[in-house]
Amino acid sequence: MGIIYLSNTHIIRFLLNLIFVTTTFIIGIKIIQKYKTLKKKEFLFLGASWILMSSPWWWTILNFFTVITFNVYLNDWMELLLSNAIIPFALIFWIYAYSYSMDIKYKKEITVLISVISLAYEILVLILLCMNPALLGYKINFEVLARSPLSLIFALATAIIIFITGILFSINSIRSVDRETHLRGYFLLIAFSLITLCAGFDALSWENIFIIVLIRLVLTLSSIFFYFGFFFPIRLSKNFIRKEESQ
Repeated sequence: MGIIYLSNTHIIRFLLNLIFVTTTFIIGIKIIQKYKTLKKKEFLFLGASWILMSSPWWWTILNFFTVITFNVYLNDWMELLLSNAIIPFALIFWIYAYSYSMDIKYKKEITVLISVISLAYEILVLILLCMNPALLGYKINFEVLARSPLSLIFALATAIIIFITGILFSINSIRSVDRETHLRGYFLLIAFSLITLCAGFDALSWENIFIIVLIRLVLTLSSIFFYFGFFFPIRLSKNFIRKEESQ
């Protein structure tokens, strides 16, 4: 087997994916740690869901490492597994965190419904991976995976659900009488809007380097806004509040 050479495009894409995924993990872990002080399970599920939402980009990072370490590509089966089999759990965890933190009327029923649909899709994914992986997607090149209509529909449906519930979650914070919570709501609103938009576009498997870079940068920016939605620096929040009161 010959030596696999990586282009500048491959390296740029890898670095941007690594930055986004690393940022997502750090923020997710920090949110999970809030459980220690507040003792609310919603933070465990919220942090876990935020980490798992980045799973469709994990395979590109692993692929890069296998190439530079062992001079082999990650096999297609593993790529399809990482791209499809983790998102259902991200959706389940997010719906639980959203439903119980918002204390909506039918939170148990909604959580059970989404869980049943997501787990059914999960089982289907595992079956197709064993019988006919092509029904989930196929590889376009070294680091671009094209989704099949089935996996694309589920990915877009997940993005839409997270977007709608995320917007409602953000608006609830914006309506708060507490100025700091009100301010954080705007950051969450931007974060959910950006990550949903980028996830939807990225699911279409772009190969243009400009679009790839733009999507990754905006994804990283969404994680930063999400961080501010929960850990906005006290000094900055006080400055924003003072400016708001002076207007």
